[in-house]
Amino acid sequence: MEKVAGRELTEEEAFIFVRDQWGRVFSRIVEDAPEVTGRYPIVYIERSDLEGDGYDTKNVTHETMQKIASDMCDAYHDNKYWQDVADVCGELEIPRKN
Repeated sequence: MEKVAGRELTEEEAFIFVRDQWGRVFSRIVEDAPEVTGRYPIVYIERSDLEGDGYDTKNVTHETMQKIASDMCDAYHDNKYWQDVADVCGELEIPRKN
């Protein structure tokens, strides 16, 4: 079993530790992929985001984090995304097609 700060982790804690470590590596790979995929990341959410806002995440599951990310994506897309795209493109003086 994996040890952190001299303490043996439970199986779930080890899974979260490894997942978070690989998540950082994967994020770096994905950030380099836009040249290939044509998709550019806008935002990610991490447990540390919730913790930084005062939430206790020790019982927040992977599925819960996925649900938070999905709901936030839907909310942004439904409410403000297209206006923000128009605003930023306008600020960068990107012309619209005729």
